[in-house]
Amino acid sequence: MIPLNIYVQSVEKNFWIYNFVASFIYFAINGFDALSNFILFPLAIMLIIYILKERLRSTADTQFLGFYPLGKDFGKLVIALIMNYVIWQVSGLLFFVALVYLLWKEYH
Repeated sequence: MIPLNIYVQSVEKNFWIYNFVASFIYFAINGFDALSNFILFPLAIMLIIYILKERLRSTADTQFLGFYPLGKDFGKLVIALIMNYVIWQVSGLLFFVALVYLLWKEYH
């Protein structure tokens, strides 16, 4: 298991670009409301993937979390769009829960 700070540094630059662009599109669709969701969506996605892969050692499929890397399959794109829009709507709560979980695991 790698520490969170090392994991954040190892995340590819394209991950951040793709997810912030997607977050901005959702932000525009939402009428430019919910600035916190715009900012926290990529962070929430990164924390969820980190918890699933590094902390829980889960074999859960994370291919639809976020938009990088995503193949050129139209069906996968539609599923990712819908699923990530729902995640975008609750990204503040997901970020908070993931952060509390990581802090709780770190100190207990």
